Amino acid sequence: MKQRPSANRGAGFVFSIAFSLAALVSSVYAGPMFIAGADDSAPSNALDLGHETRKIMSLVADKNASVLAIHQKAETDYEFGMPGAAILIRPHLHPYKIEPSLGEPPATIEDLISAAKDRIESNQGVASDSTVEATLSKIDEMESHQRISYAKLPSNELGIYNKICGGKKTGKRIGTINLHLRLASIAVAVGRPLAACVLFHEAGHASDPNICHESVEDVESFAFHREYDCIQAIYPTGEELLTTYQQLNNAAQDPRAPSVVRESLDFMRNIYQIYRTGGDDQKIRKLVNKLYNSDGTPSSPGA
Repeated sequence: MKQRPSANRGAGFVFSIAFSLAALVSSVYAGPMFIAGADDSAPSNALDLGHETRKIMSLVADKNASVLAIHQKAETDYEFGMPGAAILIRPHLHPYKIEPSLGEPPATIEDLISAAKDRIESNQGVASDSTVEATLSKIDEMESHQRISYAKLPSNELGIYNKICGGKKTGKRIGTINLHLRLASIAVAVGRPLAACVLFHEAGHASDPNICHESVEDVESFAFHREYDCIQAIYPTGEELLTTYQQLNNAAQDPRAPSVVRESLDFMRNIYQIYRTGGDDQKIRKLVNKLYNSDGTPSSPGA
C-alpha cells in the first residue's frame, strides 16, 4: 500500500535520495548494468525510479539547499513518495599485494640476498636501474669473501659498514658489513626482500669511492639512494609496503604482541620515509639531516 509521506519522515526520504544516487553511481563503476529509466524494456518500477531520481538530483544540485527545503519540495512534487526497486551490485575489489611467503625465522644473510634477487628478477621490465645490478655485484663479492654477517649492534643501527680510511687495514672487522641480529627476525615479519634493502644501504657505503673524503650528508645520501633503488626494484607500486604496514599496525594494537611486531612496524615507517622521497636527491638529503648528527652518529632509530 502506498502512503503519503508525512513531516516526520524526512530522514527516511533523505535516505531514499542517498540510496538512489548511490545506486546510479554504482551502476557506472560496478560493471555492465542498466541505468534505471534508460530502456523501455526495463521493469516499470525501475523506470519510475529513474525518472524520480533525475528529478531529485536537480533538487540536491544546490549545495546550499537545506534538508528541510528539499523535504518540503518533495512533499509537494511527490504525492505518493518514491517507488521501490531492487538493485544488485557486484563490486570489483582490488586487494593490495602482500609478500607471498615470509618463511621461517631466522632469515640468514643468504636468504636476504636470494630473496632480493628473485624479486628484482621477477620485476624486470617494471622497475630497472643499473645501480641495482652494480650494488648486487658488490654484495655478491663481499658475501663470497665472507665479509657480511650478523652482529650485536646498538639498538638504533640496523646495519653498519666498517670502512677503511687512511690506508689502515688492521682488524678483522675493517671492510666488512654487519647487520643487526634483530634484522633476522624483522625480515620474517616484513619479508626478506625488503629487509635486504638494509644490506643495499651498507653495500652502497662499500661502493662509495668518496666515503673517506665527503661529508656525512654526502656519504649517507649516496647510501640512501642505493636503499631507495632496492625498495623501488622490489616493490615498484609500493602496494606491499602499505599492506605490510597496516597488518603490523593492526597487530601492534594488541598489548600482548611480541616486541618484534613493534620493531618491524618501526622498520616499515623508516622504509616508507625513504620510499616517499621518490629517489629525489634533495628529499633524501633532507631525510639524512633528520636522521644523523653532524658527526655521523644516528640521531634516531631510523638511521
